Amino acid sequence: MSNPEAVRRPGRHQRPRGLALIDMLVGLALGAMVIVAALGALSMARQSSGSVGDLHQLHTQGAFALRVIGRHVRQAGALEPTHDPASGLHVFDDRLIGFAGGSSLVAGSDGAGTEPDTLSVSHQPAAASDAHRLDCLSEVVRTGERIDSTFFLRRGELRCRTASKNQALIGQVADFQVMYRVRNALQETRRLNASQLTAQSLWRDVRAVEVCIDLKGDLPAAAAGNDSYRDCRGADVTRTGRQRLVLRQVFALRTSTAP
Repeated sequence: MSNPEAVRRPGRHQRPRGLALIDMLVGLALGAMVIVAALGALSMARQSSGSVGDLHQLHTQGAFALRVIGRHVRQAGALEPTHDPASGLHVFDDRLIGFAGGSSLVAGSDGAGTEPDTLSVSHQPAAASDAHRLDCLSEVVRTGERIDSTFFLRRGELRCRTASKNQALIGQVADFQVMYRVRNALQETRRLNASQLTAQSLWRDVRAVEVCIDLKGDLPAAAAGNDSYRDCRGADVTRTGRQRLVLRQVFALRTSTAP
């Protein structure tokens, strides 16, 4: 007859087996690899986001500067009509007295060597509202007052100089180049710089102004790369580890004193 106590007696207790040192090392190594991969992906995502944001900022600044310049170039030479008591009509003056007492709608100069250019325009704004009488620094001028605006680059800032102020429009600008388009008696269009216009006395024949702005971002080399791009002078140059954006636009003059 069997012993019931013997049947119920438990067998030898088996202790759970713990992790060996090698297992722990393998687990730590795998965990470290996952963390490194996650950090790398996060870094790339941050760089990509920063690159997009930097480029967007350059676009915004460049578009603003071109909008301001374009508004003044298109109105270059514009005159507000005056009331003639004798006829009861509104008439225009014979011509605009612009820079240096001349009748040129625009003026400018070429930078020496690789230096940036300057651009100057004059017009007399309409007196209809304050919005029509804003200078390049968004300040309202008096009715009938001529607006003289000179755009130039200094220490990375594209600036505008008026009769009373000199102020930056945007920053992060590496270069500012200006070309002019004139039309001869044969209705042929020529693309000239300021020095050529001065040498040939063709400032009054300018029909359009071509403006180019080269903007430089703030991103480090790892995000922007060191590939080349074409600058305002048409040369292929290295980005030198920064985002670069070249904006070029042609503005036609709405008025002209050319015969």
